[in-house]
Amino acid sequence: MGWQGLTMQAPPAWNLVSYGGDAKAGSLRLDNSEFQTHGVLGVDIRWIPVKGKVTDADLEKRLMLYLASIEKSAKRQKIATVTQIKTIPDTHHPERTGLRSFTWKADRKAVGRIWHCSECMRVVIAQVVGGVRDDFGNLASDALQTLECHAEDTDWRVWSLYDLHTQAPSDYALKTKPQLMNIYVQLPFVRGNSMDSLTVEQWGVANVQLRGAYLDQWFQ
Repeated sequence: MGWQGLTMQAPPAWNLVSYGGDAKAGSLRLDNSEFQTHGVLGVDIRWIPVKGKVTDADLEKRLMLYLASIEKSAKRQKIATVTQIKTIPDTHHPERTGLRSFTWKADRKAVGRIWHCSECMRVVIAQVVGGVRDDFGNLASDALQTLECHAEDTDWRVWSLYDLHTQAPSDYALKTKPQLMNIYVQLPFVRGNSMDSLTVEQWGVANVQLRGAYLDQWFQ
């Protein structure tokens, strides 16, 4: 998965189903089409810009407020909630501060992480959600460990969803609402306030589109 500067190695059955915002502040959700078999609903990722120094206490407070909202929602449904927060080391990402892992359990359960990145200046919170009786802790940890909030090459940004995997210059942003379907994907980009544009399209039904025609004829 690649979206707004974030990347993650996700199982093939996890596909993007919703998104919001932009590179500064936004969210996305991948849903698992094989939920009945593997018991994982999918993953939710959110990011917000935070300038200046962010302490461990700041992130702890943000996480506590988020978990409190989970508890409040569950309380309305008269469902008991169990939450847990743990500080974890991460020698591979020295730019991340206040890294925490967390779990919560109500009508569903989740395994997540939160951190602040001094490179992209964002707070990221991500959680893998599944059935309350399902055991997916190892799968969740493996997926969350691959989550990156910025690329090593700052000149390029990965965009990857469904079967499309491409890159665009990092100064190009989504211009309008993209079209996202498993049979057709269109990502329209524009560079700043200029007239420079870039559109990436993928047809998932190429065997139908190209039937009886050569590629150049079909394109024209």
